[in-house]
Amino acid sequence: QPGGIVEFMADNNAITGAGVFGNSGTVQIAAGNIGTNTVSTATLNNADGTWAANTGRLNIAPSASASFFDTTNITGDGVYFTAGTVTFANSTPSANEMNGTVNLDGANFDVVAGYTLAINDTLNWSAGTIDGLGTLLIASTGTAVVSGGNHTLGVGLYDNYGTTRINL
Repeated sequence: QPGGIVEFMADNNAITGAGVFGNSGTVQIAAGNIGTNTVSTATLNNADGTWAANTGRLNIAPSASASFFDTTNITGDGVYFTAGTVTFANSTPSANEMNGTVNLDGANFDVVAGYTLAINDTLNWSAGTIDGLGTLLIASTGTAVVSGGNHTLGVGLYDNYGTTRINL
């Protein structure tokens, strides 16, 4: 629910299972927690949610699929998309917005036709794919850092207003 908080208090915990995990509030790692914590349910839905990892690592790793709608805020450098297909579409005609440091490290980002995924801050793309018939927009305030080997970019349009750094 909006305003709700799920907080990982200890290291190396996971939320798993065949169900649906929904986030319209905040999922965060407690201060001082330096381990890896994971949300890995079959389905994950995020609508205007916040994911926070100022210390430690928070993996978003749906075993099947995830849907992200509207604005996603990421706090800290420790939030990683590591598995599953993450679909970006909106409940309104505006762009899906990702604020903060987005670490794509193995998941597949699917930008739906007719929609835009706007990276307003940083996209660190070390593994995984970005595809779909929509638009990936690197905002004028954004930076995309592509590293770690060959990557598949299959979106309808890669629209770069910011900075893209490639180090493969």
